[in-house]
Amino acid sequence: DIPTDNLPEKVKSRIDSGDLFFANLEEAYDFNGFVYNGKRKLPWRYRWPQSTHDEILARLLALNEQRYQLEVLSGKHSKKGKVRFV
Repeated sequence: DIPTDNLPEKVKSRIDSGDLFFANLEEAYDFNGFVYNGKRKLPWRYRWPQSTHDEILARLLALNEQRYQLEVLSGKHSKKGKVRFV
């Protein structure tokens, strides 16, 4: 998150209210022009709620462990040659 001090009040209120749906394409382009800061990224980032973040992280870690175990069983992590990190 970054400070929105230099954004117009109309844009600030729209961001704060969460009203980011537009009646037409021209409105969307105008809004994007206000918030685009000349860099490649917009000046804010979307964050998941903590519970969603934790759930997805747990699922990814479990999937990673499952795939690692399959690699071990198939011999991709043999003791010959490379050092295995655990």
